[in-house]
Amino acid sequence: MPRPDSKSFRDVLTALYRRRGVMWLMLIISLTALYGVTSFWPYSYEANTRLLVKLGRENVNISAITRQTSHQQVVSTGVRQQDVTAEADILTSRFVAESVVERLGVETFFPPVIPAKTIWGQFKQTAISGIKDIIGGVKEVLYLFNLSKPLTENEQAVQKLQKSLDVETSFNSDVIDISLLWKERETAKKILSTMLDIYMEAHTKVHNAFYGDQFFSNQITHFENRVNESERALYEYKLKNKVFAYPLLTKELSRKIVDIQSQLRKAEVDIAEVRNAIAGIKSRVKHHRKKTDVEAPINLNVVIAKYQQRLLDLKLEKRKREIKYDKKSEVISSLEKEISTVKKDMRTEDTAQTQRKIDIFQEDLDILLTRKVLLEKQLQKYQSELGVITGNAVEVRKMERDLKIGEENLALYRKEFEAARIDKVLDKERISNVRIVHPVVVSEKPVKPRKVLIIIIGSILCLLFSVAVAFSLGWYDGTLNTAEDVAHYLEVKFLGALTESPRS
Repeated sequence: MPRPDSKSFRDVLTALYRRRGVMWLMLIISLTALYGVTSFWPYSYEANTRLLVKLGRENVNISAITRQTSHQQVVSTGVRQQDVTAEADILTSRFVAESVVERLGVETFFPPVIPAKTIWGQFKQTAISGIKDIIGGVKEVLYLFNLSKPLTENEQAVQKLQKSLDVETSFNSDVIDISLLWKERETAKKILSTMLDIYMEAHTKVHNAFYGDQFFSNQITHFENRVNESERALYEYKLKNKVFAYPLLTKELSRKIVDIQSQLRKAEVDIAEVRNAIAGIKSRVKHHRKKTDVEAPINLNVVIAKYQQRLLDLKLEKRKREIKYDKKSEVISSLEKEISTVKKDMRTEDTAQTQRKIDIFQEDLDILLTRKVLLEKQLQKYQSELGVITGNAVEVRKMERDLKIGEENLALYRKEFEAARIDKVLDKERISNVRIVHPVVVSEKPVKPRKVLIIIIGSILCLLFSVAVAFSLGWYDGTLNTAEDVAHYLEVKFLGALTESPRS
């Protein structure tokens, strides 16, 4: 059971004393593990060198006319940080690493194990071999579940070289520090020297004007012809398709399209009004025919009005005659026949006049429909012309873009031609933009790991660890060992203690 109230230094020492065996055991185990790890940890030697980045093609100012004299001067404008970074990128590139592995061979990076002569050495080799087998088994499991990709020996060698290589550049400095950590001293020097040789070859290949002046001169002539041809084709295309007047044409066609669309909307409104008028006339005719001729409203047409007036007079005459004569008399019959004739004539005239009105409206409707069709054709024509203009404008932009690309390529090759000419001057004056400050130097003693420092720090940590374990076990021990513990935790009076006597 824990004792939160026992906080004196004496209690701490008592807890440690009670667990001194555990403390010594943990200390011995920790120190043994520490010594074992440091014993199996191989030493590494450091090979280092320095490069100085000076002049480059982009850092040289030279006159446009190169004088073939021995007094020619090349002036440097300084080294940019991008130049140093670019050289460092070449050093750490996979191409350089693969070239080193290819030139030295895989056996340089994974040499055969030489059997040790001492028992301790044989034990170390066996242990290291076992650890490698375990790591290989773990990798096989990862390969089986597609969690990792298997590497060939060359790829493993390249990966090992890139991890061991360190390339550092300082800000506002033209010096590159290169270092390589390796287990074998001579191998480290051999690898770094080979890497420097391959780097210098790659650097020379990258910055050398291997095409020559003639190549760039031919390319300049070629792109000048292409640019001139593109300019001529663009001018002819604009002239043929009247591209020069495209802004005015586009504005005029847009105005016409808007005007025609407005006329179309007005024509559609007029067509709807005429159709409504025709439908209204037909509806009124149908409605009037259901009424008697006397009940129908007086028509403003003179002829129809006369018929209505005549019909009204006849009906009034008939009513007067019906007072004096019998309904079946000849006078009444004659009046009815005349009334019937007037009605028939009036309806015939009304139908004829209504049809004439409908014909007039139908003629107007046909005219409006014809006008609508013509407007739609004009609109389609203008829209088609606008589409052609838009397509031609797209083609013009494409031709202008091709012309711009040709001009950029021409400027690029002119710049490369100038750079090639400068390179000739640099080669003639034996000026290089990268120089080795000092050859590869390998440390006489291993630089890593610092086993003495590791053992000192590790021993202190092991001691602290063993003390912490013993203190934890003693601090959380619930055993009652003294009379005060019995009285305090059990809350009973202590009467006495029975001591264990040795057996006789």
